[in-house]
Amino acid sequence: MKKKVYDVATGKTEILDWTAEEIASHHIGYASIAEKNTAYKLEKIKNLRLQKLRDIPADYDSSKYDELLNRDTDGNLTHSVWSKP
Repeated sequence: MKKKVYDVATGKTEILDWTAEEIASHHIGYASIAEKNTAYKLEKIKNLRLQKLRDIPADYDSSKYDELLNRDTDGNLTHSVWSKP
């Protein structure tokens, strides 16, 4: 399957293949109610997460980048922006 993607930065439109996730989401109509609910919730979480990550440059200036990249002793990022919503 193909999709049309508009790149705001370049002003160009491309025709790309759908990812496996997009294909699965498209065919969700064939799934059970429980599978639909799970897929819906995961899609909602993904959209919230992507928006939060996109906002990092606007919400944090370069003086906060070290804080954003702090890790605990296990190597996990510790800033709340990385936690799941």
